[in-house]
Amino acid sequence: MNIEKFKIEDGILKQYIETTVDEDKIVYIPEDVIEIGDEAFVNCRNITEVKLNKGLKKIGSAAFYGCLCLERINLPMGLEIIDRWAFVDCESLQEISIPDSVIEIGYSAFCRCSSLQEIKVPASVKEIDYSFHSCDALSKILLAQNLEHIGRGAFTGCKSLEEIKIPDAVKTIGYSAFSNCSSLSDVTIPENVEEIEDFAFSACTSLAEIQINKSLKKLGKKVFSNCSNLKRIQMINQVQEIDPKCFEHCDKLRFLLINYQLLHHLEKKHQIIAILSFLAHPTLYTAEDAKNYGKEVKNNKDNILKELIQNEYIESLAYITSNQLIDINEIDHYIDLANKNKSREVLLSLLDYQHTAFTIEELMQERNDNLNKELTLDLDLDLD
Repeated sequence: MNIEKFKIEDGILKQYIETTVDEDKIVYIPEDVIEIGDEAFVNCRNITEVKLNKGLKKIGSAAFYGCLCLERINLPMGLEIIDRWAFVDCESLQEISIPDSVIEIGYSAFCRCSSLQEIKVPASVKEIDYSFHSCDALSKILLAQNLEHIGRGAFTGCKSLEEIKIPDAVKTIGYSAFSNCSSLSDVTIPENVEEIEDFAFSACTSLAEIQINKSLKKLGKKVFSNCSNLKRIQMINQVQEIDPKCFEHCDKLRFLLINYQLLHHLEKKHQIIAILSFLAHPTLYTAEDAKNYGKEVKNNKDNILKELIQNEYIESLAYITSNQLIDINEIDHYIDLANKNKSREVLLSLLDYQHTAFTIEELMQERNDNLNKELTLDLDLDLD
């Protein structure tokens, strides 16, 4: 080891002087170093491996920023702080083991480590903030069960991440924490989460279903916006605040199970979906919510039935028919709509409802009444 390549002051490695000699691709840190200083190895592009010493306590800000060829680095037990931007753009780094002694992982510490595939956040770390954003190959994340806060942008843009189990101690999922995780399809949100901040799961285009716990109090702006494959959300809970555009551009959203008090905070199209979702699963709601949703059905019956027929909400039709909410003078109209929309299952259910809900005499009388109205209208027109 050539000590002349290091500038060390009071145990802080201030600067490493890089060469292009092959033998210098592996760097051994001297034993008396307790801190890798800010930008000490910045843009050292010949290094492939760094051997850190046992007494090291801190890796400073941007210490290894831009070390494009760095493939391996050992983080010793006893290390406490990985400062902000420490490993930004270390695009050849495939794996790293963070010891249990680490108490702080700084802002964007591993940003754009595009080859990093797996990460385990130790129990000693209580918060992460933009720490692993844009790690394109990151597919496995293990978070300690005592992690309390998933901060802003913690894993945004991790395109290979398919699943995440959020620890039980987490109370807040931060701004844009998992946004643009385009492969994310499986999310477990535990009981203690009270707030999901703005854009937290925005543009998670593989996410199809999510169930939110009963403790959640606030959903921020556009939390699930642009989740283009999201089909079902269940959050019949204590949510007090929700952004009207929470589900913006969720074009495949089919079931939105929410407590009644949130209904009129949603955009109109999502209100209709929420009502149809109630119709499909009325037993999931409290008696008070079921009563209020029932009133919404009666007040918006025509719009709801049109949406039901157009998008074939066959699961929601049973509530309508069992409560005989379609009158005898309306049934032919909705049968005609179902026929024109080619909604086969809905059409068959409506025909069956027509057959069982009304007697032949009632149907004949209704059609005669309609015929008489048409004849009267024709006579009025002739007289004019």
